[in-house]
Amino acid sequence: RLLGVLVDAAEPSRGGALLSALHKHARHGDPAANATVTRLLTAAAAPMLQMVQQWVVAGELDDPRGEFFVVSDPAVSEEDLWRHRYRLDDEMRPPFITEAAAADILRVGK
Repeated sequence: RLLGVLVDAAEPSRGGALLSALHKHARHGDPAANATVTRLLTAAAAPMLQMVQQWVVAGELDDPRGEFFVVSDPAVSEEDLWRHRYRLDDEMRPPFITEAAAADILRVGK
């Protein structure tokens, strides 16, 4: 039953939005349900955390499916690269990464 509820809540979502949907259910009062959702959330967050690491350490954005909260606009000219090429997509920012932390991640990766 729990898995069905999670699938229904997260079905149209991907990336950070999927993590947000799972995170909403992680605060469940039932210890067994909480443990299940926490395991799923931990596994689902691993690719996101790898993207954060790759962005922060190497300044590389490898997000072919558009699942990361840092997005790139390749149409931006070289003159505006620093200010306008990369931005945050709040819909893809999971709730366990604060707005301030996301802004720091964006800045460090640039």
